[in-house]
Amino acid sequence: MIIALAGNQNCGKTTLFNRLTGGHQHVGNWPGVTVEKKSGRLLRKWLPEGGEPIEIVDLPGVYSLSPFSQEEEITRHCLTQNALDLIVNVVDATHLERNLYLTLQLLALGRPLVVALNLMDRLQASGGRIDIALLSRRLGVPVVTICARTGVGIPALVQAAVEKQSPVFRADDGILCTGPAKSALLELSDSIRQNPALQHTLQIAGFPEDTRAAAAMLMESGTAGLQRLSAHSSEVNFSPLLRTLRSLEARTGLSSAAALAAGRYCWLERLVTACCTQREHAQRTIQWDGLLVRSSWAIPVVAMVLCGVFYTAFGRPGQALTDAFASLLQTGIQLVAKLLEKWHAAPGLQYLLVDGLLPGVCSVLGFLPPLMLLMFLLNLLEESGYLARVVFLMDRPLRVMGLSGRSLIPFLMGFGCTVPAVMSARSMRSQRERLLTVLLTPLMSCGAKLPVYLLLTRFFFPNRQLLVIAALYLLGILTAATAGWLMNRTAAARPTEPFLLELPAYRLPSLRNALREVWHRGCEFLSRVFTVILLATLAVWLLSRYTFALKPAMDLKESMLGVTAGWLSPVFQLCGFAHPAATAALLTGLLAKENIVSTLMVLVAMPETAGAAGMALHRVFPNSLSAFAFLVFVLLYPPCAAATAALARETGNRRIAIAAYAGHLLLAWLASMLVYQLGNLFF
Repeated sequence: MIIALAGNQNCGKTTLFNRLTGGHQHVGNWPGVTVEKKSGRLLRKWLPEGGEPIEIVDLPGVYSLSPFSQEEEITRHCLTQNALDLIVNVVDATHLERNLYLTLQLLALGRPLVVALNLMDRLQASGGRIDIALLSRRLGVPVVTICARTGVGIPALVQAAVEKQSPVFRADDGILCTGPAKSALLELSDSIRQNPALQHTLQIAGFPEDTRAAAAMLMESGTAGLQRLSAHSSEVNFSPLLRTLRSLEARTGLSSAAALAAGRYCWLERLVTACCTQREHAQRTIQWDGLLVRSSWAIPVVAMVLCGVFYTAFGRPGQALTDAFASLLQTGIQLVAKLLEKWHAAPGLQYLLVDGLLPGVCSVLGFLPPLMLLMFLLNLLEESGYLARVVFLMDRPLRVMGLSGRSLIPFLMGFGCTVPAVMSARSMRSQRERLLTVLLTPLMSCGAKLPVYLLLTRFFFPNRQLLVIAALYLLGILTAATAGWLMNRTAAARPTEPFLLELPAYRLPSLRNALREVWHRGCEFLSRVFTVILLATLAVWLLSRYTFALKPAMDLKESMLGVTAGWLSPVFQLCGFAHPAATAALLTGLLAKENIVSTLMVLVAMPETAGAAGMALHRVFPNSLSAFAFLVFVLLYPPCAAATAALARETGNRRIAIAAYAGHLLLAWLASMLVYQLGNLFF
């Protein structure tokens, strides 16, 4: 059995999906397109006794089935063409009228449907009430009240879904529409029903079998869509349908799609008035928005909040966690060394594990606490509803770059991982805005670069570590803004589309959801550490210990890696870090940025004590200025291999991808060279 979850954005659909599947989801692409879909198996604890396994598909959040973006088109295609057993429509009970418009479109499809009224706890807390029985009768489908955040009502929802009740349209309700649009829909439906050839042609073109659903889809496509359809089916007479649509447009002065929407909203207004008693539950949100969005304090508050997040993650709290975890890892390495010695392991194996693999891998693992702390804090901001306000406030500055507030979502995700950030740009309606966002997102400091920042700032900027890391993050943002402004000036000038954003209500963040997201991020990080980074560390260790003649190398310069890096090292002479170890670290960083830390650990044979470690790194970077120039290069040069592949796939043009890769290399070299040369000049 396959169940699709459909609903507006911010209605709690994804929270319900995580509750039903336990967060164990499979991510893949829809057939033939690049938009991701999430699916998972319903947890056994929710299944009725003896029930068949159920697959849950989480569709992209949409406000209607009229396709304007790729996500809306995918949602409509899945609901109309795929073999689904049931649709669960997740509805925000605090914004019932707006959410139920999608419900009417889903009902018109003629597929089994269950309405899940979410956030009922918030509605009841504000004094609102909904007559569930009357709402169910008027819609003709089961309506179940739930709270996805706490799990209340989930068993009843699953029971209603298993029963798979089909929509039943009451005669007095017609087809859930009023006014001229209702008459036109009935007329179109009768015309289709009385003409089997027309009905067959519409089904071949992808229209639903239900005549009322097909009539609604025809009305949404309008006369232009019907004329395109008739041009490919000359044997069928579409004239009656065209006359009906033109008559509706003449009577209302609106397009047929707009007339249908007006008729549905009129019907919904009457329904909500009859079923609901809602009190003003948004007063607190309005009061907070007066301070955090509309006042002159809005931008300073954003700055203070983000500074607080970064201080917690990278300041004393994060540093304390990092030091404790690093000490634990160091103790583990010493324990492994003693066990290998006690078991009389081969000297070569001891050398490989104790001096090669374990220090390299643990050097990356040591920076897991601040990374997870940063992800946790950002998730709390998102859960509270404040992150959406930050997106709204950044819309005006982003328009200078030819972008809109939509681009801030990929940019913010880019601070975690560039791959999903680049892929999230698919929801943008403008191809130009989407391309600009994809090209600029890699300039954000992803979480994989953070271990490099923490390592070098710890030894070269011990008293200004937080300040230097914040400067690097800010430099990435300013570079993206400047590059976007230049590309917007040189590209063909086109007005940026209006940015519409629904601001969710403020609420206490869910620690459960935040911890679940941090857990997934941590598992993803660990999977990279023990696969790509482990193999890369092993390869770096072997290449740095043997010559091309497969003989032990006396030092790094004689090794295979040292010789290869030595060929490229002169390129970085003007940047201040021409040591082969730095060049080798940058080369392995093209595969995964965490490899930079492990490579430096292996190549400088970093001792156990912090003082000796600092001396070893000073052989690679002569002074703090060269270390900072190296960090600037790491910030701006091309992202990891996975992100590069995602960028190439999203641009859909190999030349653009190659040009972007070369542009990142050139930008990184120029920026680091300027930092080092100007720093030497003035300091």
